[in-house]
Amino acid sequence: MSACTQAIEIRRKSDAFSERVEDFRKFFLKKAPFGVPVPELKLEHVKPAYAILDAFHHGSVEDYPSVTQITAESKQLQEAQELFELYQSDYIMLQRCSEELLYLKSLWDMGEPLNQHTWIPNGLARTHVLACPMRLWP
Repeated sequence: MSACTQAIEIRRKSDAFSERVEDFRKFFLKKAPFGVPVPELKLEHVKPAYAILDAFHHGSVEDYPSVTQITAESKQLQEAQELFELYQSDYIMLQRCSEELLYLKSLWDMGEPLNQHTWIPNGLARTHVLACPMRLWP
């Protein structure tokens, strides 16, 4: 296979991967626990949110791979793009999912000590944020 043919194949794979990332982003925005479905957070809301976050981080959700798996695939494509001196896609939608996943984890970490903190509205419909320090994902 010639270098030109290989470069074309890498570009085709990159374009297909970009479409998968866009599809994943839409799914992530739909399924990730960005809010609480009721005005007051209770302990029974925290455990399901953690399960979804864990699945998005290192499992799978409804046949979608984890952010970690997709990120590893993106790095392989970027290495191939660099090798053939092609435009390197940054897959910004994937980066946003990864960042938001960490933010959501920190947010839901704050929901654990429900009786120790005060709730303040964050301006989003039917969503509340705790006013306390955040913990990092282990």
